[in-house]
Amino acid sequence: MLADIYTNLFEIYILYSQEPIWKKIWPKFKKHISEPFEKNLSKLTWDKKENESINNTLLRSLCISYLGFVEDKNTINHSISLLKNPNTIDSEISGAVYFTIANNSPENYKKILETYLNPPSLEEKVKLLNSIYRFKNEKIIKQALELSLSDKIRL
Repeated sequence: MLADIYTNLFEIYILYSQEPIWKKIWPKFKKHISEPFEKNLSKLTWDKKENESINNTLLRSLCISYLGFVEDKNTINHSISLLKNPNTIDSEISGAVYFTIANNSPENYKKILETYLNPPSLEEKVKLLNSIYRFKNEKIIKQALELSLSDKIRL
């Protein structure tokens, strides 16, 4: 159910985020809808538990992604702290962590790029590449485009 909420809210965001009224309604909207995601992440924590169900593993990643999408400061800060040692980020949440950083922390572009160039695994390399193209800063978007045309982007 939370996945449906996230998907629908994201679609609403895509459709209406450029409308003048959006800046007024977005803070209230995201605050109201964030509560179930915050509660679930608080219950699950950021760390995978031994013999954890696949549903909980997926729910953790979903909650991190959603809270990153709605610019939750705690989620952003925790994601940034994990990026300091990218080899220790659990692969089950790494995509959500990179997504959160790309959406909210343009100052960490170089760290994401550095990690992409020296990834812990091929799977992580793909997730990092995906996150490189999620930054919103125009300068970073241009750098990412140049990077995509270089010989450094080969999977």
